[in-house]
Amino acid sequence: PRGWTNRVAALRSRVRRQAPRTKPSTSSGDQWRPFVHVEDGAEVITRCLESPLDAVRGQVFNVGSDDQNHTLAEVGGMIEGLYPGVRLTFAPKSEREANYRVSFAKLRTALSFVPRHSLVDGVRQVQEAFASGSITHYLEDRYSNHRSLVRGSPDEPALIGNGVEPALDH
Repeated sequence: PRGWTNRVAALRSRVRRQAPRTKPSTSSGDQWRPFVHVEDGAEVITRCLESPLDAVRGQVFNVGSDDQNHTLAEVGGMIEGLYPGVRLTFAPKSEREANYRVSFAKLRTALSFVPRHSLVDGVRQVQEAFASGSITHYLEDRYSNHRSLVRGSPDEPALIGNGVEPALDH
C-alpha cells in the first residue's frame, strides 16, 4: 500500500539486510541518523500551516526530536530484537562514514513540538505490516529512496537524471 512507502523506505535496507539472514552485514554501525515517524512529520506540517506567518516564514526546521537520533547499530539492535535468530555483524569503521546527528531545539521552541511516536514504534509497525501481509514485496522500487528518485514511479517522474534541472525559488 502506498501509505507505507515513507515508513518502509527509512527502515527497508536495515530490515532487508537483517531479517532474511542470520548473519547480516552492515556498516560499522557508528553513523548517526535522525528518524521521525511519518505521522509526526505530518503534524509538523499542520502546525506550520496553522502557525502565524511571522513565526514560520523563511524558517527551516529539522523535524524530529533529539532523542530520535540513533546510530545504525542502535537501529539494527531494535530490528534484531524483533527477529529472533538475527545477529548483527559490523564492517570496520570507514573514514568516509557520514553522520547526520542534528538538533531539533528550534522546532521544539518555535512550535512546541514533541513527537508522539518513537523509532521503536515505527519499527514495530513495519514488522507488524510484514507479519500481516500488508507489505509483501519490500524490494520494490517504491520502498527504496534512491531507486524512487532515479526511476520514478507510475504516479511520479524520476527526480534525478531525468534531464530536467530542479526549479529553485529565490
